[in-house]
Amino acid sequence: MLDYSVADHIGLVRFDRPEKLNALSRELLTELAAIVANPGTDVRVLVLHGAGRSFSVGGDFDDMRGLTDAAGRRTYIAEVLAVFAAIEHAPQTTITAVHGNALGGGCELAIVSDICVADATAQFGLPEGRVGLVPGIAAVRAHRKMGGGWMRYLLLTGESIDASTAFAAGLVTTVTPQGEHVEEAMKLARAAAMIAPQARAAAKELLALGQTARYEDSVDLIPRLMDTADHAEGLAAFAERRNPNFTGR
Repeated sequence: MLDYSVADHIGLVRFDRPEKLNALSRELLTELAAIVANPGTDVRVLVLHGAGRSFSVGGDFDDMRGLTDAAGRRTYIAEVLAVFAAIEHAPQTTITAVHGNALGGGCELAIVSDICVADATAQFGLPEGRVGLVPGIAAVRAHRKMGGGWMRYLLLTGESIDASTAFAAGLVTTVTPQGEHVEEAMKLARAAAMIAPQARAAAKELLALGQTARYEDSVDLIPRLMDTADHAEGLAAFAERRNPNFTGR
């Protein structure tokens, strides 16, 4: 259900269920989890996008209808949330390239990714409340990108917002003309791939701390980076006016 290719340290993931508007079935999420866990040698950036008319309309109701007992439901939700957590904590930079609908879990993928690019057709929404559910991932993670007012708007109305509004809310970092979202995401991915792997990991570690991060955390991390081969290579490349050849050491 996914198409995956790697080039120049970038892994490109395409959701390939256009007939289902890329609904996040259990099978699709299992494939996605496998890629996130093992994206390939020296993949530094993961870019996610969707085939067809939409990025993703969220969870697959066919999977949910098959859950007949409390234990099965809990197992299913734990599996789903584990995939989103893996994307959030991936050592790679993660970029979502959104067009059309990004609803429910599709919107939550944009929330847990590091960067979200959207084209002018994109619509973001969390309509779970309209079927008696709560968007649990968004409720606990939307604050990473959006202010409290917009979080409550999406969570408590079920209404969707367009790309420009999502940009104003902080969910989207770049809005492109229709159909140019993947190209822009790949441009950003190439820039992200130039960041030294250990520096990227350190940045994501500090960002994950959120408001609990302290100056002391940077005092702990930065001297360790200064002692790496990649730091020495970065300084040499800067002096020699060339691109660095980072190895992650």
